[in-house]
Amino acid sequence: MPNKTQPFFESTCPHLGTAPARCLAAFNGLPITGDRRRLCETEDYDLCGIFLARMLRQSRSLGYTPAVDVSSR
Repeated sequence: MPNKTQPFFESTCPHLGTAPARCLAAFNGLPITGDRRRLCETEDYDLCGIFLARMLRQSRSLGYTPAVDVSSR
């Protein structure tokens, strides 16, 4: 939910913990301060390396499909 300093269309990172602010995307619940907190509290949270790493860990593997059929070699 946006606070009074954010426009209504901005959202915060879904992994932003509260009291005290912690990054729940990190394995260790990393405390968030300064520039990282400003990033977490805007819609630009998807630029965060920790957020992106979490999304990659949770994503499904697409698998490897060779361009050429190598099973007959």
